[in-house]
Amino acid sequence: MRDSLSRIRDLFHMDVSQLYQSLVDYEEDYRGVLFSPSEKTRIGQRIFGRIRPALYEKVCVEWGYCAKRQQPDLQDQLVLAATVADLVTSACGGIPPFNVAVLLVRLGLSNLCNCDGDRGKKN
Repeated sequence: MRDSLSRIRDLFHMDVSQLYQSLVDYEEDYRGVLFSPSEKTRIGQRIFGRIRPALYEKVCVEWGYCAKRQQPDLQDQLVLAATVADLVTSACGGIPPFNVAVLLVRLGLSNLCNCDGDRGKKN
């Protein structure tokens, strides 16, 4: 678990654009292709959009994030990201689940799951 938390901590030092860009590095179709940072971010957003429904299903429906979001142990972003990474592994394809989990936490799981009603709904 210590190695996992260390990897997650490193990912939290990246901004959201860098996290999106990191998704591109694991897509077979883009291996060895050079992009401008803005183009790589855009492609990463598209990749994220493609897996987003499966992430929603795992985190929001199956795990029930909205009902659990106030639990004390989930208030630590590192612990939350590690927990989410375990949940989304099968939805990530070849993308490391830690990258996806940190991106989800940074973007806001309440937004993903629409915990506050229609406001911020992205489905």
